[in-house]
Amino acid sequence: MRTPMVSFMTTVLLAMPLLSLRATGLPVAPDGGDHRALTIEECVEIGLTYSKSLYGSLMSVREADARVGEAAARRLPSLKLQASYTRLSSVPPYEIDVNFPPLPPMSFTIAPSIRNSTNLQLTLQQPLFTGFALESLSRAARFSARAALQAYHRDRNELVYGIQDAYWMLVRANELKKLLDENVAMIGAHHEDVRRLFEQGLAKNNDVLKVQVQLANSKVGQLEAANGVKLSMMALDSLLGLPLETEIEPVSHPEATPAAPDAAEAMVEQALRERPEMKAVADQIEAATAALRAARSGRFPQVFLIGNYYYSNPNERVMPIEARFNDTWDVSLALSFDLWNNRSTIFQTRQARARLEQVKAGQAQLHDGIVLEVRKSQYDLLQARQKIDLAEEAVRQAEENYRITHERFRAGLTTNSELLDAEVFLLQTKVGRTEALIECELARARLAKSLGAGKPEQPK
Repeated sequence: MRTPMVSFMTTVLLAMPLLSLRATGLPVAPDGGDHRALTIEECVEIGLTYSKSLYGSLMSVREADARVGEAAARRLPSLKLQASYTRLSSVPPYEIDVNFPPLPPMSFTIAPSIRNSTNLQLTLQQPLFTGFALESLSRAARFSARAALQAYHRDRNELVYGIQDAYWMLVRANELKKLLDENVAMIGAHHEDVRRLFEQGLAKNNDVLKVQVQLANSKVGQLEAANGVKLSMMALDSLLGLPLETEIEPVSHPEATPAAPDAAEAMVEQALRERPEMKAVADQIEAATAALRAARSGRFPQVFLIGNYYYSNPNERVMPIEARFNDTWDVSLALSFDLWNNRSTIFQTRQARARLEQVKAGQAQLHDGIVLEVRKSQYDLLQARQKIDLAEEAVRQAEENYRITHERFRAGLTTNSELLDAEVFLLQTKVGRTEALIECELARARLAKSLGAGKPEQPK
């Protein structure tokens, strides 16, 4: 028997994109070509649909759902069919000789020798009272299934954050490559200027060598940035369930002015209310409480109603015994009570109680961890927003410094080393601005994850 609660959970899961895949086997993403231009929302949708790790979590929910059905089935009547055929050795029949003179002697067969025996037995058993064991185990299975569903939501949130993290890391790698490409072009132009000045006798050979060294170092960084783009792209492909050779072009860009987070207390309350982990541990406590009650069931007797139907050849309950099929039946009320089981019930109860206390301790620890995570995520986001403003100001100053230094260098009013320093400083500030923008996006994603955002919507 399927309970309404479990059926509802199954309906929820069937409404998710992941379940639109094949009924069996791992989800496989369709071949979409070697190049894709994707927004971060599109990446999240693809990952939720074709993620192998999320598929495994979904199978855990289905397993827990099946356990609920199994526990409910134990409370219902069971019907068992047994059949046997036996070939017996030859034995003399049981006979009685009667001699009453003047009558002639007579012989009576009481139990004939029947060498072939065929038995069919149909048994119906209904548990009437099991010391609340079956009810408690069924309740424990239901709450364990709810906890498994919340674990699925948790894994889903983790996957969403992982995809967002990988996406912004790819954006970061692309931006760093662009900056290094620009830097290589800038130093290349600087090298041409210094080389012309050297040919005109207005610059030293050492100045040319300095620029060449700087250009070589920039090209090394350019090569490393290109490799970083490939690795970041492969990491994102893996999370999305796409072939690792798929080239993803990020379309979304980090926001320069992200919205400020809500008040700390409101966010903490939301996280404690919405986080799947908190809901899961509450269900685990209910399941452990039910398991404790089931462990105590050994203190009570167990009562069963049993009915048997026999169809046998020969049927020993039918006299006289003869080689033919006869049917009989019986109904029993059976009681079983453990008078002494070497304290097994006591030890099982202690185990269940310890498990319950363990889950309660985990709930308290999880509560503190969520509060810390939310507040840290809020502080990180506030700090990241401040870094963006400082980084933007640093880039403006570095661009102005480079413009002035470059004009002075062309006018012969400053040295080659000062221009190289201005170029390095400009690159560093632009990299810092990119890092600040990406860090802010990641901080927002971490805050959303810590609040329990991104949970699948329930069907109406």
